[in-house]
Amino acid sequence: MKPSLLGQKPQGIQIDLSKMPQYMCDCGGVVFTKIHEVRLLPAIVSPSGQPMPVLVEVGVRCVSCNNEVSMMDLQKEAANTTANDVGASSKVEIVKD
Repeated sequence: MKPSLLGQKPQGIQIDLSKMPQYMCDCGGVVFTKIHEVRLLPAIVSPSGQPMPVLVEVGVRCVSCNNEVSMMDLQKEAANTTANDVGASSKVEIVKD
């Protein structure tokens, strides 16, 4: 049996986003909008029993130049980012409450 958390503040982590590396478009832009595909969920697997549209995020578009970047490309970029790319003073610190 788990101990009761009644009256206790929920635990979580806080990440200082200002210390995280920022993705930058080739044009230098750093503001993006989401790009979605609309898929149709068949009635047989839909929770309502009716066909329904489902939004699937597939990438982002740079607000400055309209360049599209896929989620796969963003994930590859994130995987290639190391602490050395960020710099010693920009390491992400995770603080528990």
